[in-house]
Amino acid sequence: LQWPRPRYISNYIWFWADAMGARTSRDGGGEVAMEEVGKHVSKDDAWLVLFGEAIDVTQFIPLHPGGEESIGAYLGKDATADWQEIHRPEHLDKHWQHLKKMGKIKASGGLLSWLFGRIGSRQEQGPKAEPEATAESAPQVSADDAAAETAADEEVEPVRWSAEHEADLPPGGMFDLQELARWDGVNLPMCIGICGVIIDVSSSNNFTPNFGYGKLWAGKDTTWAMATVSLKAHDANKFDFNLEELSGDQAKALAGWYKHFTTKYRTVGTLKELRGRDFGSVERLAAELPASSMTTG
Repeated sequence: LQWPRPRYISNYIWFWADAMGARTSRDGGGEVAMEEVGKHVSKDDAWLVLFGEAIDVTQFIPLHPGGEESIGAYLGKDATADWQEIHRPEHLDKHWQHLKKMGKIKASGGLLSWLFGRIGSRQEQGPKAEPEATAESAPQVSADDAAAETAADEEVEPVRWSAEHEADLPPGGMFDLQELARWDGVNLPMCIGICGVIIDVSSSNNFTPNFGYGKLWAGKDTTWAMATVSLKAHDANKFDFNLEELSGDQAKALAGWYKHFTTKYRTVGTLKELRGRDFGSVERLAAELPASSMTTG
């Protein structure tokens, strides 16, 4: 018999918990302090935290769909919140052979503390019937939160580009932010901006409305977010920066993403808000980079 699954528990946490329970014999099963995780921050010795577990991702870094720079920003840290924003539960299983669990991070309370306590008890006692979670034994989630989670889990079929959409492009391909916002994958095929150009990403299965990269960047300019490898919503449509102020790693990350999107997808216009900005340095650096290994888009 299986322990009944409370409806409000995130699919991500439950998938991870099931994966951990099925594979604990393969990897470490002790406890690891966050201070220890923070010592492993190089490409040759890389750890991060997901759902309360310290994970060695050294072998996975060269295979990371978003490139080495994007995962590098999370080494030695807890990546759970941002991971949930852009990944689906099955991604863990797909790449599991390249990940190694080093141990559990002691939960500080709340949902994870309650959840890992129940998981540990279940593993020690073996499979058996468990009582239904009650108001006293489980964290409380409002009806509004539960409804929001359900809505967020629902996939929206994206609009794919077709010949009829050519007529919807603005005159001369000149977008402004208001026009770009219409191209969100729901009303029109999804487009994003980077370094002053507008890219049609509607053919990508990784850019879908209401989830992951699509939720973050659909119909928005991503230049600053790409440069800083940021998954924060407020870093889209951000223009108060100078390219000269970017660090070497940030400039390389931006050039890598620029090369990835402009070589893999069609450019359909330019962005008015960045007209006059000189991205020549990005273009030159992109030309020097090897063929993109990024598969995020």
